[in-house]
Amino acid sequence: MGDIMGSITDIVVEGLKYPFNDVNKYLVFGVIQVIMSVLFMGAFASTGYYFVQAYKTSVSMGLDMIDLSVVSPAMIIVSAVLFVLGLIVFVYISGYEFNILKFSISKNNELPAFNDYVGILKDGLKMIAVKIAYAILPGILFLLGLMLSVNDNVGAAVNVIGSLILAISIIFAIVVAFFLIMATARMVDMGTLRSAFDFREIYELISNMGVVQYVGILIFLAIAIAIINLAASAIFEMIGFAVALVLPTALASVFLVMILSSLLIDSFTSLATYRVYGSVYNVAQGNYDFNESETEDSQDSEDTSAADENEVADSEEAAAEDVVDSEEAAAEDVVDSEEVVAVDDDVVVSEEDDVSESEDDVSEDKEAEADEK
Repeated sequence: MGDIMGSITDIVVEGLKYPFNDVNKYLVFGVIQVIMSVLFMGAFASTGYYFVQAYKTSVSMGLDMIDLSVVSPAMIIVSAVLFVLGLIVFVYISGYEFNILKFSISKNNELPAFNDYVGILKDGLKMIAVKIAYAILPGILFLLGLMLSVNDNVGAAVNVIGSLILAISIIFAIVVAFFLIMATARMVDMGTLRSAFDFREIYELISNMGVVQYVGILIFLAIAIAIINLAASAIFEMIGFAVALVLPTALASVFLVMILSSLLIDSFTSLATYRVYGSVYNVAQGNYDFNESETEDSQDSEDTSAADENEVADSEEAAAEDVVDSEEAAAEDVVDSEEVVAVDDDVVVSEEDDVSESEDDVSEDKEAEADEK
């Protein structure tokens, strides 16, 4: 049990650290999340404004029902354009999450780049297609159970059956969600949509990993993400409340909180979650080394120690070079002094020779005088 808990902790902690491997890309991804939120918010706001204006106009005209034709369709057109743009950004974000999975499975610690727009959009469509396919059956069961459980015209017995179907659909949706995580990872790894629906292989992957460890990692991840999100949301709410006290409208405060949440929370959640999903897939395949992070930390420590030792060696070498330079300089000074002394000796010898020559000249002069006499 201790080994399982340790492995769960290692995988989740590594995933939570992952967004900070490249803060710039983390923030860029957050900006993309903000753009999507603003587009969808604008689409829904313009649609709501359109219906509110249609209602007011219909009431002022004494109409019993809302007549949408009494309002210019310009707002609906704007809403549709914003919604379509928001969907495009959503597909791009899904494609980027595809690449996060790919990097995680390949044990690449970097964050994916953003410049392959066409490829990212294609991968995003794959991700969305798989998620929709997995959601169809649970969604149908949920809607069926909901309709039967709240319909008073079908009788109490049918309402009970509807409630049972509703409960079963929720449980089934949870099971499908666990399969979906491994299915998307397998699709990314194998590179084909068909791989996401190979249920036998997906079940074997989960079995190889162990259901307890698999579910434990996902639950621990959900709890950690929820705690981080709650803490960040509380901070953002306080910031929004402070802004609301300064600005005359509360809309600015709501907008600010939405931007901060999309920029920092939504992007962090996507990066950390899909990083963990990729690591889970590697564990199921037996390709995840739980000691890898410890090894990397140890390697970093060894590299730091080696760097310190190199610095000490460089300092000692520099000191030794200084000593050698000093000795060479001293030796050169001694040689120069000896050369100066030698020059002085040569001068003295030269002077002695001059004196000797002078004496010889005097002797010769004396001999010449003696001869003359």
